[in-house]
Amino acid sequence: MTEKQLTLTGLIAETASLNYQLLQLQIDQLENELIVCIDPLKAMLETAENRAGSTQLNLHSIKHKLTRLQLLRFELNQANQLCQIAA
Repeated sequence: MTEKQLTLTGLIAETASLNYQLLQLQIDQLENELIVCIDPLKAMLETAENRAGSTQLNLHSIKHKLTRLQLLRFELNQANQLCQIAA
């Protein structure tokens, strides 16, 4: 390999690694935001009176965060594969 190719390969590997780390941080942050919803959701599901107006949970927001978490995990898997290829 030429020096330019080695430099480019190194940059690709470093970029993939940084992207992986960023995605992992985003996932961790989103998981932390969702953790606070677990107990209230359990309580809501366990009670017979789970009227929508009796909770301060924003179910739309929770669904959005869960969907985003799923997408971030997919991207993280792709970034991991790129890291392995670049290594």
